[in-house]
Amino acid sequence: MTARRPRGVRPEEQALWDKVRQSTVPLHQPKKQILIDAIQSIAPEPPTFEIPAFRIGQTHAVPVTRKPVSSPPALQMDSKSFGRMKKGKITPEARIDLHGMTLAQAHPALIGFILNAHTNGCRLALVITGKGRITVDVGPIPVRKGVLKYQVPQWLRQAPIGGVVQQISDAHAKHGGDGALYVYLRRRR
Repeated sequence: MTARRPRGVRPEEQALWDKVRQSTVPLHQPKKQILIDAIQSIAPEPPTFEIPAFRIGQTHAVPVTRKPVSSPPALQMDSKSFGRMKKGKITPEARIDLHGMTLAQAHPALIGFILNAHTNGCRLALVITGKGRITVDVGPIPVRKGVLKYQVPQWLRQAPIGGVVQQISDAHAKHGGDGALYVYLRRRR
């Protein structure tokens, strides 16, 4: 027994099918189309940037505007006490030196130190991070000097110690200067 060959669609049948297809409304919109419509209704159009023409040797005529790096956080403590602390007139009641520690070693040590200092009723703690190594940066990618110097203030604002820290500030020169931080702790309740 031989298989029958399909006869194909005649032009008048195709025209009738196209007419029926145009007059119907789908029962369910495809999920992909629903998502696309929802995203387009929420997301604004991305801004377009026009890049001016530039030739080799030409100087840059338009000044580049940059956002300020970051403003210092608002004062969370008494301004008189803050002024005395910045002038080095208040002696820190607790001190930790994180020199030579890796990030993995320094983070738990800092958490334990701050929580112990707060439990003992200390108000001012000194965290010595160091200034970082002075190295010659010759590569195309800049290398951040003093990883702890930049990471410790972020840790002090995060849980579990962020709730007990009231103010963070650079230390006075006699307590370490740029390589140390004053951490003013909240009162123990």
